[in-house]
Amino acid sequence: MKAYITLEVWDKNGKLLKKHKEKCKSFLKNFAIALRSFICAFGGAAYPTVNLTDISGNTIQWPDDVSLHFGDFALACYRGEIDKGIVIGSGTTANTVDTYKLESILTSNLSVYSYSYTDIAVSDSTVSFKLQKKITNRGATINVNEVGLYARVEDNSGQEKIVCIARDVLSETIQVQQDQNLVAEYEIKITVG
Repeated sequence: MKAYITLEVWDKNGKLLKKHKEKCKSFLKNFAIALRSFICAFGGAAYPTVNLTDISGNTIQWPDDVSLHFGDFALACYRGEIDKGIVIGSGTTANTVDTYKLESILTSNLSVYSYSYTDIAVSDSTVSFKLQKKITNRGATINVNEVGLYARVEDNSGQEKIVCIARDVLSETIQVQQDQNLVAEYEIKITVG
């Protein structure tokens, strides 16, 4: 499995100002733990309960029981939610095995005008899909240094929690000035062979 992050900066007139693409290198411990839970359930058996760390640093038990359904682990964000799904930040500290959130998430004066995902694409031996979030900066210039994926999960008490499953510190700072748009995209690719 490979993943790529693409960031594009557009002016308010729709002119592309900058495009930056790099390999995603940092799926986090939460991702590996959740993936194991998905893989270990079989034949109608309950998903094994595991401990994840939410973005507040609290240990949560997930999933709650055999009633796990599609919405219990989702990268979706609702209209206007800047702090779920694909998220951006200004932090520059390298990840450790215990990283559980962005160092410094950016939310002030930012608005989401689109969040989407593509259908599965198959080309030769590669299967892929994309997640994309379009953000408008309504305030002062921001410096984007980190990008991540915040997933919604339902813990064993039925409460929605947010866990970070990926965080990358970018190889260069991406500046987004006032009234410019940032398109942040994750592409997930699996090559069969």
